[in-house]
Amino acid sequence: MVIKSLFLIGIALALSACGNSEEITQYKGTAQMPLTGRMALRQIRTIGILVPEFTVNELSAGGTQTFLRNETDSARKRLLHSFKNRLTQLGYQVSVLPAGKIDSLAFSEFIPLYLRTERLILDKQALKKQPKFEYDIGSLDTIPRFYQIDAVLVLSGYESIPSESRIATQATAAAVGVFIGSTIILENPAFLSAGIVYRNGKLVYYNFIKANNGLNLLNPQDIEKTTDFVLDRLETEL
Repeated sequence: MVIKSLFLIGIALALSACGNSEEITQYKGTAQMPLTGRMALRQIRTIGILVPEFTVNELSAGGTQTFLRNETDSARKRLLHSFKNRLTQLGYQVSVLPAGKIDSLAFSEFIPLYLRTERLILDKQALKKQPKFEYDIGSLDTIPRFYQIDAVLVLSGYESIPSESRIATQATAAAVGVFIGSTIILENPAFLSAGIVYRNGKLVYYNFIKANNGLNLLNPQDIEKTTDFVLDRLETEL
């Protein structure tokens, strides 16, 4: 009877943990941005939002990822809507750059260079290095003129949704943890970043949020919270 009770307690703890975004990490590097970057950020009046890389995946009990197209499309639309509203509130004129209709020649070099720069930032963050915030993506060239914008805000990230079998495995793992006196966690990682590239190619803003138990980016209220979290430093710089 005692064993059964402990097992049920473990399950309750696991199910409770599944709904919480614990171990949230935020980038701190923008505080080291040089004066030239801050000045450029304040000169921006019009921004185009681009989402080149964002996915929602279902995680199996063993950790296998399955791409969820409908959920990805839904989360992407809600993210665009939320970020557009927040940037508008901050005084920007905002346009959404349609991923399917973007001029391929203009963006074919920009997107890979941006994502490579982001990888460099994240690698330094993981190593707890805080160098001066100076990153040059390369001139945007025709993009600002073509879309009549001063800068591009790039969103990238992923969301993980546990399958029913993974939820059951998480509950069992928590119950086992009660007996062995250790915490067994099956993570459902999620990540979202926002970077602003000025028309001269300088990265003038970057921030991200990372969570071990998802960001609930299919929920409109949680998307708004995540948007505010990622853009909080932008409001500070204005």
